[in-house]
Amino acid sequence: MHIIMRDKKAFLLFIIVLGNFVLYAETTLTKALYEMRPGDEMHKQQIEYKDPGRKGKNVLWDFSQLKPINKDYRVYNIESNKKRGTDTIDIISIEHQTMYKYSLKGSSLFFEGFENSGSNLILQKPELNLVFPFALGDSISDIYNGHGHYMNTLVLNTEGMFTTVADGLGTLILPEGDTLYNVLRIRSERSYKQKTLPIFLEPESKLFINDSIISNLIEVQATDIVDSTLTNAKEKAKDNVNQSLVKDNSLLQAKKNKSSVISANKSYMKSLANIIKDKRDSIDFCTEVCRWYAPGYRYPIFETIRNKSRHKDTKGTKNIEMDDIATAFYFPPSMHKYLENDPENKAILDSLQHLSEEKSKKASDELIFDYNIYPNPIKTDLKVELLLYKPSSVSLSVYTTYGERIILKDEGFLETGQHSCTINMSRLRIGEYLLVIKVNKQKAQAVLIKK
Repeated sequence: MHIIMRDKKAFLLFIIVLGNFVLYAETTLTKALYEMRPGDEMHKQQIEYKDPGRKGKNVLWDFSQLKPINKDYRVYNIESNKKRGTDTIDIISIEHQTMYKYSLKGSSLFFEGFENSGSNLILQKPELNLVFPFALGDSISDIYNGHGHYMNTLVLNTEGMFTTVADGLGTLILPEGDTLYNVLRIRSERSYKQKTLPIFLEPESKLFINDSIISNLIEVQATDIVDSTLTNAKEKAKDNVNQSLVKDNSLLQAKKNKSSVISANKSYMKSLANIIKDKRDSIDFCTEVCRWYAPGYRYPIFETIRNKSRHKDTKGTKNIEMDDIATAFYFPPSMHKYLENDPENKAILDSLQHLSEEKSKKASDELIFDYNIYPNPIKTDLKVELLLYKPSSVSLSVYTTYGERIILKDEGFLETGQHSCTINMSRLRIGEYLLVIKVNKQKAQAVLIKK
């Protein structure tokens, strides 16, 4: 009985220590707690987009005011293949009638493409999506390439670079109002070029690899025609008394034909090549994906996606950048169904339920607020969001790079909780500035870019 009681006390002590460690230590994505697993299921909501804001420590990500667009759809993982004798597992994540293909090789997670009823992408060189362990400041970068089809109408080829960095650590306020601490943000940027071609021209496009192949193909076609002409001449000469004369005349005519055949073939094939070139569309894209990982959850809690395209203007002289897509997804913590079969993360969540209130009881020598700013670069208004852990006086100042203060906003004495402020910078010149946030006697600063 005493042994059982001692074990129980030891276990409770372990949970308390674990909870404090998770609460105050920097979150690190480890394979045991954060790797993708077959059989896991969750639900997510498409939600309004909000600028993900700054990077660094003590960041506040306040998504509490965002409204849902598509309230719920299912996400689940299945194992497609496990290679015997290796540590490689192929996993398919299914959502929104699309299969996203991944492979987990040792401590590395690779994205290998996707497939649905109308489109597909196969990466010959997969994206290195994530490695374990991964902590604040860690980064990975790699190139990838692949090909596929879009809506059964276009052939596409893509190649680019994929960069991932753990760039932020702070507090996440969810659309439901709950607050999660020690959240790690992983930011990924995919810069790539995508070429498309009408699918009916796919067979012809494979002929035009380079000029030497075209020239060789023309020569082969012309030679075949000459050889065919000579063969026909020999057959006709069998019934002619002056066989050698006929042969000489046919050979002369064949040589003349060769020149005209080469000329005609060159003209035809160049015309076809130009048609394919005109039909081929090439666009540069840049996609930013931010994911927020919280202690106790194997998969992200929140995700933002923003895609931009770059292409030439109508005159073909200037590069134009356009925002194509900006959306966000929320994975409600209560809908992470896999937690029933994830005792490690379940233990962390159980401990945090009892200890999360300790976050607000910060010592006087610690930072007593978290903050976020966006957008940056700025055109007109800068948004400053604050989360105060105790009542404090707040002021916001903007300085030039020479140290001259040009804007001062005294927000006065603010109560504990969330606050939002706006600084109008529309009249400032293009360039760099310094923002200083003062809360009681503590300060934080950030470089601003005005454009």
